Amino acid sequence: MFYVAIIVDREHDLLKAINVPFDDPKTMYFDQGLDGFPAFGIMPGSDIKSPYRLTLPERFYPEFSVVCTVAVKSAPGGFIFAVLNPSETTVQLGLQVNILDQNRMNISLFYTDVAKSAASQVIASFVVPYSIGRFAKIGIQVTADEATLYFNCQKIETANAKRHTEELRFDPASTLYIGQAGPIMKGNLDVSRHFF
Repeated sequence: MFYVAIIVDREHDLLKAINVPFDDPKTMYFDQGLDGFPAFGIMPGSDIKSPYRLTLPERFYPEFSVVCTVAVKSAPGGFIFAVLNPSETTVQLGLQVNILDQNRMNISLFYTDVAKSAASQVIASFVVPYSIGRFAKIGIQVTADEATLYFNCQKIETANAKRHTEELRFDPASTLYIGQAGPIMKGNLDVSRHFF
């Protein structure tokens, strides 16, 4: 089961980018999620994408939260979601998980103003205990200058979140990817995911 939401004054369900029936049933499937509920399974090679405007506003919020439940099935991990600029070389907004070893995972939040930086910017990064294949509930709350990680419903850490801009403007031709960061940056996941 996979759920990715961006929460502000209203919820933006990023899974609207997934078509059911699946566009490619060889790389997408239904899996068993938390408490036996159905989950989306996504394998490397899937190509889930849509224009970002179908899900997100042109001007992104200065304060927001990202929540998801994810079970990473194999190392090294990858992007849960990524909004890429039109040339698909910069992650404007994204969440990446990387398996560090058998017991730890790194969670990184990307937030890049492409008018000020051509390189993808990580504004917060956290290391948490994790075992491959287990579901993890991830929540990141971003305020004016901080990002707070909630992991499996517990507040874990607050970090400084240095950003070039508080209100992120997406390029009109930006693309939202689910389970990867496009054909150039890659970062494909092998997961089951679920919204909570």
